[in-house]
Amino acid sequence: MIEIRNLRTLVKIAELGSYTKAAQALGYAQSTLTFQVGAIESHYNCPVFDRTGKTLKLTAFGEQLLEYSNSVLREYDNLEQLGKSDAIPQGCLRIGAPESLTLYRLYPLIIAYKSAYPQVEVRMINSPCELLIKDLSAGQLDISFVLQPECMDENLHTELLLEEKMCLVAPAGHTQPDFFARIRGNGVLHRKGMQLSPGI
Repeated sequence: MIEIRNLRTLVKIAELGSYTKAAQALGYAQSTLTFQVGAIESHYNCPVFDRTGKTLKLTAFGEQLLEYSNSVLREYDNLEQLGKSDAIPQGCLRIGAPESLTLYRLYPLIIAYKSAYPQVEVRMINSPCELLIKDLSAGQLDISFVLQPECMDENLHTELLLEEKMCLVAPAGHTQPDFFARIRGNGVLHRKGMQLSPGI
């Protein structure tokens, strides 16, 4: 069985790239860190770090274990906060959104949130909507704002926050007078997933 403190040690060593620095940061003797990492390696029967020369690097298995360890530690810390209604929000909040939405809609909200909860580190990730949904499903984001119809992934909770009408502008004397009528009747699905309502 892997202990939480051993995972924290693994993450800190990987972060600082040194047993000595990690021991100082955690307040442990270096021999304790060596024992903890050894316990992980014995459990999986795989080396976590490549100790060739003076360079300390994660092995391929170590890279994978680090990713899972970060996820486990986040969930464990959240679990520890259950029942603590007076607990101050802290940690890292990873928010995904298209760049345009971040600039024109979310920026003032993020500023207000940071002002209310300065202990929370907010990381904004700007990507196309399709990638944001994939990253959210993979656990690489905590929350995501997208500009497209409701996501049907049963593993994700979705909330419709806002519906906006779109308008199409064309020069006077447009050469195809039935163009607008056809759009009203059928709707248009844009390449970024924004839908033009048939009700325009």
